[in-house]
Amino acid sequence: MHRQPVLRPVHAKGQSWWQRWLAPVPAGALAMGLVVGAVVPALWQAEMARQADTELPASYVGVLATALGQPGLVISSLRHGKVVDIKQVTPVPVPPGQVLYLWRIDKAGVVTGLGPLPNGKWTHMTLSEPAEKTFFSAVELAVSLEPAGTQPKTPSQAFVYRGLCGKLWH
Repeated sequence: MHRQPVLRPVHAKGQSWWQRWLAPVPAGALAMGLVVGAVVPALWQAEMARQADTELPASYVGVLATALGQPGLVISSLRHGKVVDIKQVTPVPVPPGQVLYLWRIDKAGVVTGLGPLPNGKWTHMTLSEPAEKTFFSAVELAVSLEPAGTQPKTPSQAFVYRGLCGKLWH
């Protein structure tokens, strides 16, 4: 009778039992890394697209017309932000020594100065307080021409831009 030899696995010299036991782990980790690397970016992009298609961030937005009723300014700020973005749709002439000055008008008609606006097609203004505090009581925004370097308590002349201020959030 011929006896079959018993085959035993040949291990690399110097490998301990735990190294042999963990040998499949690098291959599994590589496979998991490939799956995560392929799936996570796709899920992230899908979530960003869903958010972009459904809702604007909580913001205050003012849409102001010129004195002639033409589209004038679009003013917006994140609800808790301190930066106001300004798009000048129809520019008005600003005489030397004067600046555009932004005003908040509340529901009682009280006018409060907010500060000078930079003149330009796309500009920014920094608020001293968050937009939530600055624009909360506003129902309208308006802009007048004022002497440069002043902080008037009331407008010195008629508004060159005026329009509604709205809150965009649920």
